[in-house]
Amino acid sequence: MVRYSYVYGSERDELAVPSQRLIEAALSGDVEFLTESLKSKTVDVNYTRTISLKHLLNPILHCLLYGYQVDSRTETGDTALMLAAKADQAGYFLELIVSGADLGLVNNNGETAVQLAKRSVFGSSLADIFRQAITTGRKVYSSNLEVFSLLHFVAGIGNTELLQMILQYSTEEIIKHDGLGLTPTMVSLKAGHTEAFRLLIDARGDISEKSRDCQAVVSLLQNHAGSSLRNRFEEILLDAVLIHKVTCYSEFRALHFAARVGNLPAIVQLFEMGFPINSVDDSGHSPSCLLPGVDCRIVNLRGETAISLARKISKCKAAEGVIFDYLDRSHVIRGEELWKHTREARGSPHVKVVRINFKIFC
Repeated sequence: MVRYSYVYGSERDELAVPSQRLIEAALSGDVEFLTESLKSKTVDVNYTRTISLKHLLNPILHCLLYGYQVDSRTETGDTALMLAAKADQAGYFLELIVSGADLGLVNNNGETAVQLAKRSVFGSSLADIFRQAITTGRKVYSSNLEVFSLLHFVAGIGNTELLQMILQYSTEEIIKHDGLGLTPTMVSLKAGHTEAFRLLIDARGDISEKSRDCQAVVSLLQNHAGSSLRNRFEEILLDAVLIHKVTCYSEFRALHFAARVGNLPAIVQLFEMGFPINSVDDSGHSPSCLLPGVDCRIVNLRGETAISLARKISKCKAAEGVIFDYLDRSHVIRGEELWKHTREARGSPHVKVVRINFKIFC
C-alpha cells in the first residue's frame, strides 16, 4: 500500500486548473505528457488516503492525487466527467463519479455529463455504472437536482434493482423536483413504470406534492386514462392507503376506486377506517354509483361474505345498507323473480317478477 495526498477546500482552489490538453492526456493515457505535467505540481499533505499500488497506473487518479480539482473546467466549460463521456471512456466516467465529480454541471453548449454519456458507446450501461458507484459506498453527487438527480433518472428508466439500492441509502430527494418540475414518483408514473412507482410510494413518496404546472400524482393518472396501467397505478395507491402509507385521502379517492373495480374487502376495510360512504368524486358520483356487476355472494377462505363482514363491524352499518341497496337494484334491473310478502311482511310470501324498463341512475 502507498499513501498519497488529496487536497480539499480553499487550499485546493489555489492549485492550477488543468488544461483541456492535460485532461485529454489523462483520458487517452498519454503517460509521457502526464509525467512531465505532474512533475511541476506540489503535493499538499493536508489529507491522506491509502490506495493500492495497482491504482497508480490510473492517469485520472494521478491528476486527482496531484491536487487537480475533479470539477475543473476546460475553455469550453467541459469537466473531466464530460470529456470522459465524449471520449467513450466508461471506466474513467465511473472513477470520476466515485471521486465525487459533480453531475449537476453544464458546459458552454448547455450539455450535461449524463446527456453526453447517453450519446456515448456506453450509454446503455449508465444504470450499471451508477450501480457500481453506489456499491462503493460513495454518494453520487449533483449540486443541482434540476440538472441531474440520480433518483429521478432511475425512476424514469424503471430500474427497480437500482432504485431499491438508492432508497436504501437515502430518500432525501423523494419529494424534490427535477428540471421539469416533477418528483421521482411523478416521473415513474409518466414513464409507466408501475413497480418503480410502488417502491417510491412504499418509501413514502408524497402524492400531494404538485408539479411545476400544479399537477399532482392523481391528476397525472389521466395520461394513462383507459389503459390497464391506470388501474395498476390506482391498485398500488389503494394498497398503500389500506396499510396507511398514503394518508392524503383527498388526493386519491380510494373508496371510489375500490367500488369501481368491485373490491369488496377493500370497501369494507375503508368503511372501517372511517371513509365517508356518501362522499362524491369530481364527477358527482358516490362510491355506490360506481359499483359494477359485483357478486356480493363471493365467500372468502374464512367463509365470510361482504354482508357478513359489514354486519360484524359496528362502523360498517352504512356499508351493509349500501350492499343491500346494490343487490335490490341489480335484481330489479335483471327482472328476476323475488319473494314478496303481503301485509307489510306479515302475510304469506309469494313469487313476484320484478322488472324495470328504464335506466336507473344513482
